[in-house]
Amino acid sequence: MKKLPLFLALILVVSGCASSASTASSASSASSASPASSPDQTPIEVDQNSVEPEAKVEDTTCNIDENFGECFYGQTAIYEDSRRSGNQVLLEITVQEPQEFKPGKDADFAVTTLGGTQEKGADNLYFDISIKNLSEEVILGPSDVELVANSAKDGDSDVRSVQDDKVEAYWDAKLEPGQSSTMRSGWNFNDASEPTFKVRIDGLGGNSVTFSHK
Repeated sequence: MKKLPLFLALILVVSGCASSASTASSASSASSASPASSPDQTPIEVDQNSVEPEAKVEDTTCNIDENFGECFYGQTAIYEDSRRSGNQVLLEITVQEPQEFKPGKDADFAVTTLGGTQEKGADNLYFDISIKNLSEEVILGPSDVELVANSAKDGDSDVRSVQDDKVEAYWDAKLEPGQSSTMRSGWNFNDASEPTFKVRIDGLGGNSVTFSHK
């Protein structure tokens, strides 16, 4: 009968060890699971300088009424006018930055400038021009468009047009409402510093748009 208390004590010790092991195992499981249940909440930093802003509409279009007929290369001029017939003329006119070029060996230069100069100038530039006719009824004929180039040193009468297999001397497209056309206009300068390019519509009865560098 004296061995009973010792037997009960052993049972209690074994039971206590099992309970401690179970508690430790639960704690270990909870500890190992905690990182998975706590994702990294650090915000992602965005380099604002790497995000390119969208081009503003006012940077790519030019209202000639508001800008007194002056636009920049690369802009699209919004041309509005009315003819004597009452028909409304609505055009989009774009002239790209002028580029240097070497005329072909068979290039046709204007014989003389309006100023009477016979010798060819040293500088040659071409201008890519596009016109879109947004008018409802007006047809834009070749004779309705006049192109004129000049520079800070050369006026309207000191430059000559150039024609070869890459550049044209005159606008020759006929544009029905909704149609558009593009041409490469070639010019020979005595000095092409600060070049400008003028597009005249409908002669004296219309208006003109002058494109230049910013």
